[in-house]
Amino acid sequence: MIRETSMLERIPEQEIVMVSRDSVEAFDRAGLERGPLFPIYHVNSTGYSRHLPPGAVVVDLFCGPARFISYLLQGRPDVSAIGIDLSSKMLDLAAENLRSAGLADRVRLIQGDGASASELVQDPVHGVSCLSALHHCPSMTHLVEVLGEIRKFHDRGAAVWLFDLVRPDTEETVKFIPAMHEVSQATKLPAAFKEDWMNSLRAGWTFDEFKTAMGRAGISLHSSQANYSQLHWAPSPNREELYNVPWARRALTSQEEKRMAKLKELLRFDST
Repeated sequence: MIRETSMLERIPEQEIVMVSRDSVEAFDRAGLERGPLFPIYHVNSTGYSRHLPPGAVVVDLFCGPARFISYLLQGRPDVSAIGIDLSSKMLDLAAENLRSAGLADRVRLIQGDGASASELVQDPVHGVSCLSALHHCPSMTHLVEVLGEIRKFHDRGAAVWLFDLVRPDTEETVKFIPAMHEVSQATKLPAAFKEDWMNSLRAGWTFDEFKTAMGRAGISLHSSQANYSQLHWAPSPNREELYNVPWARRALTSQEEKRMAKLKELLRFDST
């Protein structure tokens, strides 16, 4: 387990919106099968799915290239989604990815800020998610605003699923994390993705900071942390028990299975 406090001062991302072509393309490729983000997308989509009723409509904040949405919808053919992102480049890529996956007719993409999401989407929804993106919030104030929008969806009956990284306590650890991934996976990360990963770690919220922001936003979620990751979730206020909707399984390598199993164990996915 990681420590709850961090001695490393937070350094916000230089850009709230990812505009660099190298960064956008590297982030997108990282979400492909066998990419470093694939097991994270897979384990989160299967965990989140248990909170979604048959025929669910979900909102994904800061959806990026829509890789997470794609995995969720491929595993749950009954689900449709609304993706929100600030970056036009990301949304163009998301539209292309969804078309390639045959999912374009099940996803509506909206350009906008998560801090006004409840105004952008006034349809009834069954779930709201945000994966590895809230560290992009430039300030605690903005994080509280986004969490306040998530609370509004939750108040309207949506389950909540938030996954993000945790800021390490030293700069040495920031550099160590992607380096260890390269060693364990016997692969070299693209330079742009590796640099963005380290910048994201420096911009991450500690577990305590995130919980403080939730308190200020007036939202109460279950929370756990491990391996420089944090998970915050809540079932729909209208239904506490989990759904048992069949999941269309995807093939994973043995290494990905091990990584998923470890993450699920440490973050207590069985309790979600």
